[in-house]
Amino acid sequence: MNHLKTYLVALFFCFAAVIVWWGYRDAHRRADLWFVHVPQMYAPVFYNADSLNTYIYLAYHDTTDLEAMTVAGMAAFNLRYFDKPAYDSLPVIPQEDAEIMLLYAAWNGYSPAFNLIHYLDQQGLWTRSLPYNPPTIFAADPSGDPDYVKLKMKE
Repeated sequence: MNHLKTYLVALFFCFAAVIVWWGYRDAHRRADLWFVHVPQMYAPVFYNADSLNTYIYLAYHDTTDLEAMTVAGMAAFNLRYFDKPAYDSLPVIPQEDAEIMLLYAAWNGYSPAFNLIHYLDQQGLWTRSLPYNPPTIFAADPSGDPDYVKLKMKE
């Protein structure tokens, strides 16, 4: 009879642990996240295959074009994690290349790459080290354009 009680107590604790784990998982899944710098996307660039191909070509062939590296890297993360329906129809570089390009641009002071890396890190999508050097190069803000949209996470 003692063995039966022991098994019942163990079963009860396992059941309680599963309930606590489900509650913890669901609470974190529904939590709203707050980000210091939410990257902004210029839709005509990020959703045009010809533009992406041009930026990808420049990113691989011109190490001084920090904007091209950032666009190619941001497009890779955007399509892979935030807009999966467009992933099949637009060109995408491998994630490892995207991370290296973004890090290179951030280490050289390009502000959009720096902000994107920290945003991806807060999302739990960044796997490399974080750049802590202050950004020195800031991109122009085309927010007057009606096609300028924010990067939004899609479920």
